[in-house]
Amino acid sequence: FTAIKYSKVIKSTIDLYEPEIIISHSVGAMATIFNEYHHPSPSLKKLILLGGPNSLKTIMKDYQKLLSFNSRVYSGLNDILKEKFGYEIDKFNAADFAVNIEADTLLLHARQDAIVPFSASEAISQRMKNATFIETQTGGHSLHTEENTEHILDFLAKA
Repeated sequence: FTAIKYSKVIKSTIDLYEPEIIISHSVGAMATIFNEYHHPSPSLKKLILLGGPNSLKTIMKDYQKLLSFNSRVYSGLNDILKEKFGYEIDKFNAADFAVNIEADTLLLHARQDAIVPFSASEAISQRMKNATFIETQTGGHSLHTEENTEHILDFLAKA
């Protein structure tokens, strides 16, 4: 499971259904941004990104800590990523891919998210042309609360 592979599924779905709105969460948000960078969707009018990570390096360092693999394994994973997909871990950042997204975008992130740092969505939103960034007070990483549903519905209701 990688954001790059996930983006291929997203592209296939977009090609089939031509949605005007995409809502994505966590690595799905990163994969959606990556897909929009490489394959902008002409039908896309609104994008909602929930608790999305920015830096693949941050994710991989967390995995390294969690799984206790050494720097040789990390380096090997980096080589595989570069060989298969053309990206190095340290250079894969959603904020860099977000710069050309034209759709109105809502980014929601809880400061108390224990999975993805709050700063990730801040960094992404700062690079986007049409971004609205909301720091949520509830929901942690899942963001599944009434408050966040209201933020999403309000955003969707705007012309």
